[in-house]
Amino acid sequence: MRGRDWERLEALYGRSRRSLEKWRGAPLEEPSKMAAWWRANRKQKVPERVLELEAGGVPEEPGEPVDLAAFGGSSVGESVERARSLVALAWSKLEEAMRGGRASEISRWSQAWEKAQAIQRQWEKDLVRIQTEQGAVCSVGEIAAELVPRLTTIRRAFEAELERLAGLEESRRIAARVWKALEGCRFLGEEERLR
Repeated sequence: MRGRDWERLEALYGRSRRSLEKWRGAPLEEPSKMAAWWRANRKQKVPERVLELEAGGVPEEPGEPVDLAAFGGSSVGESVERARSLVALAWSKLEEAMRGGRASEISRWSQAWEKAQAIQRQWEKDLVRIQTEQGAVCSVGEIAAELVPRLTTIRRAFEAELERLAGLEESRRIAARVWKALEGCRFLGEEERLR
């Protein structure tokens, strides 16, 4: 298993990699089967977290980042949502443990929450990167580079037509009122800065 797989499993089970490695032969990748494996192979009581997973009360967490083109464009977005659910679950369990004053659970859920946050941040970075590569997301600079020249052309054409129709002085007053109404647009007035 790769490091990222271990991080995912540590967050899922709320245990360290070292602890998980001691569960040789366990179906770690199939959380709903872990309790049955535990009962058949261990003498200790089934851990609470494993029982929760058996009951299906915990959302599945994301695996490796995927190529959106291969999955129709929704897999990474869904994984981000699953990661957010995992963070929320770990936080609620941490709060519950803190209210009950259960030190070992506080430590375990604190680690799980931190790891879930790391998973969420990575998925979110992957999502933005993929959306940018596909052209679905662009920077303000890219928008400005395309929009400012067009707005400048429209402004000049508007002013020229006003001058032709109403004369120079009247066109300046009308243009000033129009540009005043549009001054909330962050890209107007940027043409000098971009030159």
